[in-house]
Amino acid sequence: FYALNSLHIGTLSFDILLVTLSLMYVTSYHGDFLSVDSLLRIDPHFTTIFCVSMVNILMTALTCMMVCLFALERLMFAKRLAVVLSLAYGLATMAWAQSEDFMSEPATTLFLLCAVYFITDVSALKKNRNTILAGSFLGLALLVRLAALIAIPALVVYIIHTWMSSPRKPKDLVLSLARFGVPLFLFIGIIFVYTHIRFDNIFESGYDSDFRADILLGLYGLLFSPGKSFFLYNPPAIIGLLGIGC
Repeated sequence: FYALNSLHIGTLSFDILLVTLSLMYVTSYHGDFLSVDSLLRIDPHFTTIFCVSMVNILMTALTCMMVCLFALERLMFAKRLAVVLSLAYGLATMAWAQSEDFMSEPATTLFLLCAVYFITDVSALKKNRNTILAGSFLGLALLVRLAALIAIPALVVYIIHTWMSSPRKPKDLVLSLARFGVPLFLFIGIIFVYTHIRFDNIFESGYDSDFRADILLGLYGLLFSPGKSFFLYNPPAIIGLLGIGC
């Protein structure tokens, strides 16, 4: 419904998005206050479990909306194609299965896509604000999943590339990087505080530091294994590969 509604309003009020995300977590952890248990007539013990199980469903729906907006406003696709891509993501990829648990993938995907959406806005009037929002959403992605660090170099390179592609002063590049970096480092600071409280070491992530893995075996598992094959559980990706040569 968000995706279809965006076809009429052209752009989304991200105030609504942020309020929606806040309400999702309020509902998840304060179900008794909202009388969810009495409404659903279930044991109060299961109220939080039920509400939390709904969070990733909403996250996935919001990600479908962002896919639609990205296709419309960044790739300039037709409305019908944008809706098809949005539905394909929600119904024909791992997103459907991942929406049924409380793992971090749906939230990470949503926040990363929002960061890319804002950083790729070509509007000069909104560039400063959108750069700040891009850094903020990337910071949120880091809070959810530390592996999102891998996206930082790509977005920084994009900022530098857009600066080099336009006749702007070096000062403009510094300001753009600052707008992107300040909110990002604020979130990294929150992560450091959390890890210090939890592990008494800001550089401890909770992952096994002695972890060693066979990269080729890992790639096979992620791309081709029957348990978690990227192509097996994301059929649109196969269509995308076929379209590369077209």
